[in-house]
Amino acid sequence: MTQLEYRKILNVSIANQFNEALRTLLSRLISQATSGGIQQKFATGNESGPDNQTIYGLMQCTPDLSKQDCSFCLETIMTDQPSCIGESEGGRIYLPSCNMQFDIGPFFSQIPADLPPG
Repeated sequence: MTQLEYRKILNVSIANQFNEALRTLLSRLISQATSGGIQQKFATGNESGPDNQTIYGLMQCTPDLSKQDCSFCLETIMTDQPSCIGESEGGRIYLPSCNMQFDIGPFFSQIPADLPPG
């Protein structure tokens, strides 16, 4: 079952530029999340968007998924949900084994890559 939440963009004239930057960000995060190893299948990051906006994103899979299954789940979010992403300044999509979130405001803290798991 898919659960999604999203907010409409206030200035729809920038939607195409925003969506291009968002797709770039989410594609990069899929690559990072799927190469995270057995215990760490998540990625966060940001991308410059139109009108000096920063778009923040997060993608995550449950640890039981293989690299291929995680990639498939996250790609499903990207390909099956373009209508909710299309005119949104932020949103969340949850599938049973993976999820994604994006927003024009920061919603996560940067974690240094060299920290050991806690």
